[in-house]
Amino acid sequence: MPDTETAEFMQLFYKKMFDGKAIDQSFYEAQMLMKNKYKKEPYKWAAWILLR
Repeated sequence: MPDTETAEFMQLFYKKMFDGKAIDQSFYEAQMLMKNKYKKEPYKWAAWILLR
């Protein structure tokens, strides 16, 4: 994944977590935001998985 989009994803994810959302929900919402923004470029968001 490109560095710029990796940083963008992580910022979205951690902001949602620090705002009090559950880890799973934060991950899902960050991934959906990236998916909607980069619809035709899944390599910018689809590689992320959450391991617990």
